[in-house]
Amino acid sequence: MKNILIIIISILLLSCESEKSDCYTWNLDNEVLKNAILNYIDSVNVPNDKDKFVLISFQFVNDSTNIYTLGYFYSSFGLSYMSPQLFFYVNENLVGLYIVGLDDFSLDYVSIIDIMKSKFPKQYEYYLDVGDYPPPMTVRDIFWELTFQNGELIKKEVIE
Repeated sequence: MKNILIIIISILLLSCESEKSDCYTWNLDNEVLKNAILNYIDSVNVPNDKDKFVLISFQFVNDSTNIYTLGYFYSSFGLSYMSPQLFFYVNENLVGLYIVGLDDFSLDYVSIIDIMKSKFPKQYEYYLDVGDYPPPMTVRDIFWELTFQNGELIKKEVIE
């Protein structure tokens, strides 16, 4: 577990060139997970609002088992307290990855504002007018918990 976290932290730190402030693009290589994300986007539309993106909560269980929980991130308020540690695209769909237990990293203020502008434009306008985040939406979330062992999907649970 400790070695995996060290590798992840190293990757996160090396993923952006501090001198140029350019970030590299991440690719999702696990086709089963990629297809599950696309299937989630196609079949779960809660909330029925275009201002959202998929958030994956990643949990390391042991050397061979990982759990990915898919849900929607639909509130700019959450960017300040449970910010994804990295972002990538799956077929032009923005996806955020939050690594459970890796709370030493968060988005900086400029990044939060940039995400608000691009993914939550109505919430960004509220932020400019009021000077604070809008109240979070109340929705009935639908999550998919995907358990992978040795890179293969072994269990899918829908949580409503």
